[in-house]
Amino acid sequence: MDDIDIYDALNNMDEKTFEKMLIEKAEAGDDEAGREILKSIALAIMGGRFDSQFFPFLADCLFEYLDDGISLERALCVEAVKNEGGKPAKYDKQELAAVAILLIEHMGYTPAQAKKWISREIGAGRTSVEEALKEWGPTIEKCSCVDLLHLTGSLRRIIGAKEEKEHLLPKNCR
Repeated sequence: MDDIDIYDALNNMDEKTFEKMLIEKAEAGDDEAGREILKSIALAIMGGRFDSQFFPFLADCLFEYLDDGISLERALCVEAVKNEGGKPAKYDKQELAAVAILLIEHMGYTPAQAKKWISREIGAGRTSVEEALKEWGPTIEKCSCVDLLHLTGSLRRIIGAKEEKEHLLPKNCR
């Protein structure tokens, strides 16, 4: 789990800090952290302890699955993605950045509204969107609306569904 032994980490920090660290790692795509969270939840249920911050995390994950149609493995942050270059990426950063820039520059969203929409409609967390914008924003922010649509890649169908309902994109971008 990113060069951190979870048991060493637990011994060196309080339980709430440890739980927060695991949630952050799981949301960033660390499937081992996601599995550790599920194991902790199962043990807490068996022991009748329901005060962990893992429960709201689990509820959010389940709503992503139930309401947003995200696969259960992805929603629970346990989807293992093979990536030879390091830890698995949950979302393509260039695609996320393109969606965010489209929402902000061409659909009238504020950055906060765009992050919230992406979280609700795509499932990527605020941190993932911020990282994507930091890495790709300067490179693609000057792209035309049509080019940004192309860069949304696998996320284009989600943008397309939103556009069909609300017609927020300029006509030259549809």
